[in-house]
Amino acid sequence: MNIMDVQFNEIRESLNSGLNNLFHAMKAKNTDSGSVTLKIKVENESLIEEIPDPDTGEMINAITSKIPHFDYSVAIGINLKTQIKGSVDPGQKVEYDKATGEYVLVKVKTNQTEMDI
Repeated sequence: MNIMDVQFNEIRESLNSGLNNLFHAMKAKNTDSGSVTLKIKVENESLIEEIPDPDTGEMINAITSKIPHFDYSVAIGINLKTQIKGSVDPGQKVEYDKATGEYVLVKVKTNQTEMDI
């Protein structure tokens, strides 16, 4: 069994579609990177058939084989990074204000005399 088997045509077509959708999204969002993820979940279902018991010859129900069921999903993701940078230096210190129960910025007291220029 391999992904090129005819039984997996639908999965391959979905993957191809996801890849094309990724490039459309990357162009629309003006980004240079993204990803396509294919996830396949396999569950085996037991095939129960009536067969003769090897010891008694009596007909019994037995698991004769496993039938796989494939669930799949194709997801695309584009890497968008939005960032706002800056710097704030208020020249103040942080103190706890008991009256408000919050931290506040307060002017740093020094022994120097301030002069307006």
